Amino acid sequence: MQELYPVSHSTINAPKEYQDPTFKALVQRFESLGDNCELGMVKRKAGDEESGLLRWAFTPRFPLLLRAFESKFADVFNFENLRPWTDDMVMDRKYDIAFHSNMKSAIFEVTRQFTLSGAPLRECYEQDRAAILKLRDRLLAALEAGGKTFVYKRNPHSPQVELELQKDADYCSGNNHPLQNPTITEMRQLLNELKKYNRNNKLLAVSSGEERPFGHVWEVEKDLYFASLDQNAPYRAASVASYKCWYQILQNANQIISNTSQSSLPQAPERTADVIDRAAKAWSKPNQHNQQSKTRWWFHPTVVAHRNRLIGDVSASGVIAGDISWLRKEQPAGFGHGVSIGCGNGFKELSMIRNGLVGHFTLYEISESRTSQALELAQQWNISDQITIVREVQDFVPRQKFDLVYWNSALHHMLDVKQALSWSRASLSSGGAIYINDCIAPNRLQYSEEYLSAASRFRAALPERLLIAPGGLFSRTVSNIDPEKLRQADPSECADSHAILPSLNEVFPNAVIKYLGGVIYSCALNDVIGNFTEVDQPLLELGLQLDEQYSRLGLNEYIAAFSR
Repeated sequence: MQELYPVSHSTINAPKEYQDPTFKALVQRFESLGDNCELGMVKRKAGDEESGLLRWAFTPRFPLLLRAFESKFADVFNFENLRPWTDDMVMDRKYDIAFHSNMKSAIFEVTRQFTLSGAPLRECYEQDRAAILKLRDRLLAALEAGGKTFVYKRNPHSPQVELELQKDADYCSGNNHPLQNPTITEMRQLLNELKKYNRNNKLLAVSSGEERPFGHVWEVEKDLYFASLDQNAPYRAASVASYKCWYQILQNANQIISNTSQSSLPQAPERTADVIDRAAKAWSKPNQHNQQSKTRWWFHPTVVAHRNRLIGDVSASGVIAGDISWLRKEQPAGFGHGVSIGCGNGFKELSMIRNGLVGHFTLYEISESRTSQALELAQQWNISDQITIVREVQDFVPRQKFDLVYWNSALHHMLDVKQALSWSRASLSSGGAIYINDCIAPNRLQYSEEYLSAASRFRAALPERLLIAPGGLFSRTVSNIDPEKLRQADPSECADSHAILPSLNEVFPNAVIKYLGGVIYSCALNDVIGNFTEVDQPLLELGLQLDEQYSRLGLNEYIAAFSR
């Protein structure tokens, strides 16, 4: 195929993360639908040079772009529809798509004309058309496969561009040409066309000038996402892209889309006191955590230190050192009155009081045995007067204002996550903050095939001595547990965890979210991590490095988040 898009590089340096092979793998999951070359330059910076029909194209008229998808780009790049557009681009007037072309043009006596004519021009055209048709077929194949997220963005058109467009006799006047960011209505229309190829197709619309934080990605509705870009690259200088912001957009989009695409079970129909009562009994069983024999990541100081570094840039082994570090940076003076739902034995919250980060905590916990442990620890630390324990189940009606709403390993036990987060916002005092350190696994821990495959590959490579289990060996393959057995054991376990990310983005759109991975340290090493000794430290550290790479690809079981 003759190269239609000569390689050009920007002198602007992209973030060093662009050199990470995992980011190159990530950007390959996205395909540009126009309306300029900006995303193409971003992908080039990451080493992705795969051509695409619209990667380097200019698509100024949205209604005609819809028509192109509707017709499967029939008769695209027919000679009779082409006219010179710029020195190295031609405009296909059937769909108003400007393609880079080897049919060069220049302005002769005020009129732009091809520099070639007759047979030489036709020969050049035939070469370009063969390339365009191959790229069209490649795009149609990607649409039919349903494995990519398609990205649409556009710049508000300059007056010069509009004047050029108006030279056409069939120029679409009025509101038929875009002068602003893509609208939700337009993107619904485009997504509808994409889904005619494959119902699993997804669309990411990128807008500049949004009120939301730059790099933020949010779900508008199923399979339709919007992202906030700080500034558009000019049409004539697509290489002057905001590479740092694009990196954040693609990372955040990949994570949110991966999370919302994972298979999940319907929410349990039980939303009565019986469910709460059964959950309370499950968490009140004596020595429940001791029976795990330290086979979970939160008992291993190396993993805890790894997570603390990701959360608060501190490598301490204390289980909430990262939380305290991040919250202290956000509010050095600390918080007056905090609230925690599902506090368990209260160790984390009491530690924050003892550290001077929180003055008083109201603690909600349904397990009688665990509230007793919290009271004993408070007495031992002489801070009993700084806690209020509530065991009665509340109805999530805001009755009091708090300076800090703290969720740690409890939000994924809520039966209605969005309701819990809405209550959190309504319960914040002026200037108050919410902090979340929690599990975002699919409902009832029903992981995707991609997630299980990544975990299984690492576990399969472990030496046999690390797989020793009571009475035999742990399996080298990681598989999903029976969701019904999990529900019977604890009806609150990941009952609505699938909704945490989309609900967080909706209720707290300004939240700063840090992705903490988990596919290796939580999934692959579940049970077997208890067999790791000091000799196995290098192997564990290698696994944690791999976990970070998987996290960047969107495989995450845990997040930490902060918002005011």
